[in-house]
Amino acid sequence: MVVPRFIAAACLAALAALAGAVDSGVSLGPALILVRDVPVGRRFSLGEAAQVRYALTNNSDEPVLYSVKAVVPDSYNFAEFETGYEPAPDAAWFRLDREEVEIPARGRVEVDLTVDIPDRPELRNRHWIVAVEAGRSQKVAIGAALRLRARIMLETVVAEQAPGAGSAEIALAPAVVRMRRQADGSWAGEATVRNGTAVAADLDLLGPADVHPGELQRKVARYFERPHQALLSERWVAPMPTVHLEANGAQTLRLTAAVHDLKPGEARDEIAFVARRQRGETQPQRSLTAQGVTYERVELLRLRYEAESAPAGPAKP
Repeated sequence: MVVPRFIAAACLAALAALAGAVDSGVSLGPALILVRDVPVGRRFSLGEAAQVRYALTNNSDEPVLYSVKAVVPDSYNFAEFETGYEPAPDAAWFRLDREEVEIPARGRVEVDLTVDIPDRPELRNRHWIVAVEAGRSQKVAIGAALRLRARIMLETVVAEQAPGAGSAEIALAPAVVRMRRQADGSWAGEATVRNGTAVAADLDLLGPADVHPGELQRKVARYFERPHQALLSERWVAPMPTVHLEANGAQTLRLTAAVHDLKPGEARDEIAFVARRQRGETQPQRSLTAQGVTYERVELLRLRYEAESAPAGPAKP
């Protein structure tokens, strides 16, 4: 059974900033988490599977009534959340264990999130943003009410098979590539990329410094569950020529990295971005510019470098 893995990244999006977002002094946390290996075709509770529940803390001297729900962003915008992720296709796959909570004065209430993603091949290898939203209940709110949001970087279970047509605008398989050390000490790996649209596409492989220049420590660390193994300021995977794919076309990406020595059992994690170049003359409403090129879609690719453990010594007599 696949067990979801998670990392709480609240340290990167401090809860103190959320506490002042509404006049009641209520905070919502964790503000940002990464949840990986999310299964499809099996319902699970985030609280039970990953020991994560969302806490609403009331810092005021009066009890408050709040409504809570799981939502997906209204639009896909590079500037709104983590590059390489997109809104989950259906908010109905994400449910909280209650719709309304009364938070006592100086008190705290926890809610649990249940995830139930259908078992469909195209829903594997995906990177989504989901949010838990909270705000004053409509029963007591007057006029427009501000809402708190805590984001989830959610990655569905990795599948090795090539993505089928129509699975995503940029579909990758696997979404995590295990790089293999070659005889000369270099590294190599492969992934299949498919253009899931009815129009030809040109794709480039970008590094974190291309997407988040000058913000590597602040923005890139949240992509990793093991920050001590993360490649933040370094880029190991080599640049690639632009890949041209016809409508619904697919191609194998042959990924390489130069010689990098790791001790037996040592590992490094790297991220890269498969980005689709702007199509047409009109500037996309939501876009990313890197090295003078405009991109209108980006998908995350993970790379794992791991040296084999030293063989066990002979058994003692």
